[in-house]
Amino acid sequence: MDASAKKNLLIAQLLVHFEQDISRLTKLGNGLRMLGIDTNDSDTLDRISAYPEYFTTLISYSELGLLSKLEESVKVIKGI
Repeated sequence: MDASAKKNLLIAQLLVHFEQDISRLTKLGNGLRMLGIDTNDSDTLDRISAYPEYFTTLISYSELGLLSKLEESVKVIKGI
């Protein structure tokens, strides 16, 4: 399966989890990008699939508003 198909599958699964709330999906995606997690990369998507417990932690952080706090920390440290 190519990266595009893997990403579409992940998006579909996340939308089910988020009850079709695209804003929650966008919030998670923005947080992942800021942390340097490339969801367009096939290897990254494979690791998400292989280690769902770690990805679930990131989803939980996003839902609790903690991922955005990590984003702020990364921005400060990077000088962004």
